[in-house]
Parts: sequence; C-alpha cells; structure tokens
Amino acid sequence: MNKTTTPFASTWVHEALFIEALSLHFEKPVTWASKRLAPVYLDNRKFFGFPESLTKLVSGLDDLYTEHINKNDVIDGIFGTSTAGIPWGALLAYRNITDFYMSLNGKVYKINDLDQYSDNLPDTTDVSDGTTILVNGAAGIPIGIIKAYEDDLPFAYEREAQKRHGLKNLIEGNVTEDTPFILMLTTIQDQNGNVIIQPNKDIKNKKNVVAVYEYIVEVTEVTELNGNILITEDLVSTGKSSFEDALTLNKLGAHVMGVLACYSYLFPETIAAFQEHNIPLHLMANWHDIRPVALEQEVITEEQALELDTWYHCPEEWSEKRKVV
Repeated sequence: MNKTTTPFASTWVHEALFIEALSLHFEKPVTWASKRLAPVYLDNRKFFGFPESLTKLVSGLDDLYTEHINKNDVIDGIFGTSTAGIPWGALLAYRNITDFYMSLNGKVYKINDLDQYSDNLPDTTDVSDGTTILVNGAAGIPIGIIKAYEDDLPFAYEREAQKRHGLKNLIEGNVTEDTPFILMLTTIQDQNGNVIIQPNKDIKNKKNVVAVYEYIVEVTEVTELNGNILITEDLVSTGKSSFEDALTLNKLGAHVMGVLACYSYLFPETIAAFQEHNIPLHLMANWHDIRPVALEQEVITEEQALELDTWYHCPEEWSEKRKVV
C-alpha cells in the first residue's frame, strides 16, 4: 500500500488545521476509542460547520472517486459506515448519481431516489448567518448533509448518546450554546408506507431551534445485492468497522471494491489488516501528509515533530508512559 495519497492531501491538512479539525495535545493527550493516549486528534466532522472547507473536502473526495476508483472499476453503489462514513458516502452518491446504502437497526437499506429530496425541502435563502441544519440520529444524516451542502449552510447531527472517547461530543459539527438550528425531522419508511424509524424530537438545545422541517425518506430493505460496492469511511484506524461492513455486504452477494476514507494514520497493523482482507484502501490523506505541513505552518516545533515521530512508531509504549505520568 502506497504511503502517498492525492494531490489534495496538503490542502486537506491546511484546511483541517485552520478549522481545528486536526488538533494536537502534547500536554493533555486525548484518549482514543482503543483506550490509547495520543498527542493528536482528528475530527473530520468539524468540516460540517464550515461550508467552504466542506466543499473543498468533498471536491477532493470526488476527484479521488472519479479519477482513481470509478474510472477503472464500475461502481454500482456506495455504502456509508455508521455513522461517520454516512455523510461522505451520501454526498459522493448524490454528486455521482449512484445508489446509496446504509445500515439501520441492523439491516441494510438503499435510500430511494437520493437526489430528489434537496429540491423538495423548504428554501433557506433568508436564514441568518450561522444557522445550522441539525438532524437527530443517523437516519437523518444523508438528506441533512445534502441539504446543507446544496444551500451552503453548516450542518450538525446529534448522537443518541455522548461519545465516551476523544472529545466526548454529543453534537457532531461546529456548534456553540448559541448556535441557531433548523431541525430536520426524518421519518424512514419503506415503499409500502410502513414506518421503520420515527423522528426523535427530543434534542438538547431546543431553545435554539428557529425552524422545523419534517420529511419522509423512502428506503428499500436489501436482502440481495449483486454489484460492485464502495465503502466510505471518515477515518480508518484499525479498519475493524470497514471489515465488518464488507462481510455484511459480501453475505448479501456484493463485491466490495474497496474502502474510500478521508484519512488514516496508516499504522503498520492497519496496512497489514487491509492486505490480509484483500480490500483496497483509498485515502485522501494520511499521517505522512501532516508532519511537513504542520512544520511549515509552525503549528509544531522540531522538538514536537520528534515527539510525534516517537508516538507514531511506538504508540502503545508512548501511551503507557503517559498513563504512568
């Protein structure tokens, strides 16, 4: 697996540092989901709150998709891992007019006519600056992110429960206590009108809601899937979630063409795991793209760069030493 990524990689690092999606924590390391301590944390969901930066990132992903993946292999559909891979997969499917799939309540569904919803939602031309489209739960993410993308508005989604690791977010995006929200309430139903998921109207910051849009998304449960499917991820660490989704899709009959992700640290064990599973990993950027840009922008010193090198090459040992301290 090649450590180089795309021509857009340095642009992504610049944007991630600018909006603080990529943050460094030398004094107080963050705890990853794996329980490791780390001096670096990446939250690509911060891009949701900066429409201009999001547009750049999506364009970079789209170029990677069209020039290096779909150019050589015909992709019949895109599957977004839950929940972090859903926004990127939905936007790629929307831009490239291809089928989009996701898991809901343990089953795989295809969103019917993904491209029709944005035009059928109310106009947001007159909303005040900073107004953010908010959805509650994974079900509302695909249409919510597309609406925000088309209308050049910030986007956020509220989790069912607060994260226990990283920055411990409940709302993913770039919001404050005073952020005004347009709440999009999503009902998921099948083609026969049977309701699969009801919208959750209980959100944390109800006082900030300036408008409510209610809409229905029609889906089809997938029991058989013959075709080439691309999995989208936000950040690939161990690859575990990607491999689990690949197994699910294989059982349905699909051929997984690879995983497309915004970023990966590309630890040696990650590379080995993808090689073992024989799944191509396509990245817009990886760890090796960050160090030179961070030094160039003087975000880190030479001494801190060496500290990052030490952590990257021996993350477990670095973490254990910090736990003792």
